[in-house]
Amino acid sequence: MSTDPPPFRFPAPIGGFPISGDLAPSILFVCLYASLVGVAVLRIRNPQSRNVVMYAAVGYLSERVILWSLRAWTSQTPAEARNRHIVTYFQVGFNAGYLAIWGKLAFLLRTVVVNSTKGTSPDSAGTPMEELPRQSDIESPALPSSAGPSDSKLKIVQTEELVIAVQEPQKMYVEDQPRRRALYRKVLNIITPAMLLPFIIGAVMGNWYPDAETSASKAKTVEALRYIVAVLALMLVISAQTIAIFALFVSRRVRRGPILLLLLIASIIMIIPIYQLVIMRDQTTSLLSHSRGSQNTPEEKVFFYVLQVVPEFTCVCALLSINTKRMFGTDMWGDHADDVSRLRRRFARR
Repeated sequence: MSTDPPPFRFPAPIGGFPISGDLAPSILFVCLYASLVGVAVLRIRNPQSRNVVMYAAVGYLSERVILWSLRAWTSQTPAEARNRHIVTYFQVGFNAGYLAIWGKLAFLLRTVVVNSTKGTSPDSAGTPMEELPRQSDIESPALPSSAGPSDSKLKIVQTEELVIAVQEPQKMYVEDQPRRRALYRKVLNIITPAMLLPFIIGAVMGNWYPDAETSASKAKTVEALRYIVAVLALMLVISAQTIAIFALFVSRRVRRGPILLLLLIASIIMIIPIYQLVIMRDQTTSLLSHSRGSQNTPEEKVFFYVLQVVPEFTCVCALLSINTKRMFGTDMWGDHADDVSRLRRRFARR
């Protein structure tokens, strides 16, 4: 009767460990992300599409090129030569890296919903349509046959007012909504920096992951931290969708096209944390194990690429395939232009 202790189990790595079968898809995504870097650079070179989202996209895409290049190289590296830091990098990159896309969505969402609250009058107070003269309120008295030149002028003035009121309604001002604008900014100022929290937790988790292969306490901690990151990511996506839906149905002035596109991209991103929550329970006895739950079986590799890698790449393509500056009405800094100007004035005083 064998008395050997059961093999030690620890959380299976997201995406599994790079093996020979990962070489071809890794090279494919290196090429795809590298091509998107070129698209983002072209967007930056064009003043009509240049904004901070494109600059951030270049950094994110370059990081993805590095990640998939290392994954291709690691798939051909002997297991005994694997680098601890590369294992850490893979887990952080796949566990929380895709949230960089959410940051871009939050930037665009803030710009769209805030712009919908701005008025068009010179004093930003707006002029209600009811205060404009109506045709029934303008009388054009008939002139007697002996009317003099002064009466004729009066009739001309009244006629001109009638033409202005009836034929030029486009000059009516739009009412400003400062309270709703302040609400949108306040909420997004809270949830946008919250994106840093799963990044920090993911970095801690990734740094402890190599130790989880031999330490039961670290294995439990890593498993808990991965759940926290996935739950926080899901909550962030849902919060952005909630704001978009609220603006879509409550505000008649918000632009429907950009909001619907953001909702579509957010729905695609949501696939990733849901997929991660499903696989978090899987454990393995070795990074190179091919048993079920190790994330190294062919079926688990397919699920990884279809439910995490493809949705992430699709969202990036969607953002780069359109002129975000024109479609979402952003300037260089989106709705943060006032904040940038305030910081410049503060530094100028110093």
